Amino acid sequence: VPSTLRMLRLLNAQSCERGKECFCYNLENEKSGPLVGDIIRPYGLAICPPCLHALSSCWGSDFPSSLKSGKICTHGWSRVLCYPQFEQVTGDAVGSMVFFRDIKQIEYSYSDGTKRAEVLESTIQAATAQAISPEDEERLQQFTDSHTEAKSQYLEHVEAKRKMKREQQEAIVAKRAARKLELARPVFHKLQSHFSGFQFESIVLDRDWDVDTGTCEFHYWPSEVALGPLAAAPSTVTQKKILNAATYAKNLYTQLEEYGFLGESFPRQLHQWLNTQEDIPPHEQALVRYFAEHKTSDFMVRVRPRQYYDRNKTYNAMAEGNRAKMVLSRLSAAECREAFTHEVVRAATSRNSRQKRLQLARHVWARNNTSRWNRNQLVSLNRVQEFGEKFDECKAEFSNLLRKIRRYKRHPDTKAW
Repeated sequence: VPSTLRMLRLLNAQSCERGKECFCYNLENEKSGPLVGDIIRPYGLAICPPCLHALSSCWGSDFPSSLKSGKICTHGWSRVLCYPQFEQVTGDAVGSMVFFRDIKQIEYSYSDGTKRAEVLESTIQAATAQAISPEDEERLQQFTDSHTEAKSQYLEHVEAKRKMKREQQEAIVAKRAARKLELARPVFHKLQSHFSGFQFESIVLDRDWDVDTGTCEFHYWPSEVALGPLAAAPSTVTQKKILNAATYAKNLYTQLEEYGFLGESFPRQLHQWLNTQEDIPPHEQALVRYFAEHKTSDFMVRVRPRQYYDRNKTYNAMAEGNRAKMVLSRLSAAECREAFTHEVVRAATSRNSRQKRLQLARHVWARNNTSRWNRNQLVSLNRVQEFGEKFDECKAEFSNLLRKIRRYKRHPDTKAW
């Protein structure tokens, strides 16, 4: 049962009864923190909310035991930073020289950051002058040296740990790659027997193995389409899959030969196709003729950088049977321009006239393809119809310029000049 004076203090107290131990003690006014808000008197003490939050845990299962023991229930970090600590054997004072209470008092007393720093520095100096003995200074120096050495060793430890993890990961990747190569060798050995005597045997299995990753890079896209899945997952390969892949690859190369893009009939077969087909649009003729006259069969099937083509587009165009679309999927934007220029200057007879017309045609194409028909858009669209629209537009402008040039040359004033 609390005494009368204790009851009066709990009911009438205006400030924290912890005095200088209060966490919001004002160092300038030398007053403890005010009691604000509802009347809450935990543990029979008239203490302010900052002291309550700093020293006590949340009210719950700890509250009855704390009340029963008559002590404030404190967190571990609060106990270490709020009270002096003593070594149990020697009785020496250990722990922090500046408590959490001192920091909070400085924070509540001063609002200026510079003033707070000055008061904190003076507090540390005062605690150092009172608490540190020569033996403590020696012990502090040993601790500082140990801390510095441990910090330097920690960075080395972190780097060594990262290196070890990196080496472990590289070892796993190398082991997986070696295993993949080991399984892939017999697969390709069986494939060689299926392509024995095939017309394009020399290029079907032309490939490079990346020993570090175990990946297989084919030099020709039909082989990549047909045989790529076998190289990617050799552990799942069966005799049936090998037979189907070999048949698929043969069909792709044979189809390319039938279209005139591969084999000994290139480019003769493409020219024959151009001469026999009467309903071919001019822009499609320009693409196929440019390919037949200025490219090789290797250009159609060899894997090229991704910024120039996508093998799926060529494969889909071949499935449609569209030769012009196959050519367009292989050409870059600059090569499409050359297909246009070489088509519109075919009528030129002399070498000098041909060079001038080539220069004029390139200028016309560049002037009409700078805004929306750029390199990336051409590769991404990859449609013969849109190329045909630009082709007809530029061809009409080129013909109009040629008529104006001829009219200018026939003018009497021009002849007199």
